[in-house]
Amino acid sequence: MFNTDLPSGRRKLFALVLGVFLIVGFSVKYLLIWLGWVGGADQTSRPIQGPVAAVGSDTESTSVTPEEVAQAKRVAEQFIQAYTTVDFKQRDAWLASLKSLTTPSHYAVLEQEATQARSPEDTVSTAFSKQGRMDCEAVASRVSCLAEVIVMEKGPKESLPVERIYQLLLSADGERWVVEEAQARGNLE
Repeated sequence: MFNTDLPSGRRKLFALVLGVFLIVGFSVKYLLIWLGWVGGADQTSRPIQGPVAAVGSDTESTSVTPEEVAQAKRVAEQFIQAYTTVDFKQRDAWLASLKSLTTPSHYAVLEQEATQARSPEDTVSTAFSKQGRMDCEAVASRVSCLAEVIVMEKGPKESLPVERIYQLLLSADGERWVVEEAQARGNLE
């Protein structure tokens, strides 16, 4: 293919390999931009959003009073205790303990989780052990809570303490607060 006896054979080979890598590299870049997998130069033309006001600042009108945030925090604590005490051998009792603390739509999600879980013998049951830090703040007409919890995961032979972080979104349902959404998070910071 190449006449390697020439004194500049290595230079020609290097230039050819470099050229092939540049062509392939730029081709892949433009293919990924065309497919939308990575951003191209058109992202700079998008309007830039102005600074966002901090939650609870004067620019945002919250209709939740500090007393209501405290009530929502108590409901969140009750929910966390019931939600983290899971034994799928007693699914109905677990669901019943959560029904009064959640919205109907979130209860349907929990019901689906419980019924579509693996068989009770294959699942690890957990028990609430200790409540860590819980930070709650008003967000518009709702309350958002970030809760740190230690649960005991009960395996077939031993129990292990596991730290979990949950983000809860609570809304007012008449005079009481209910959990609208619960998500597991990785880190409190």
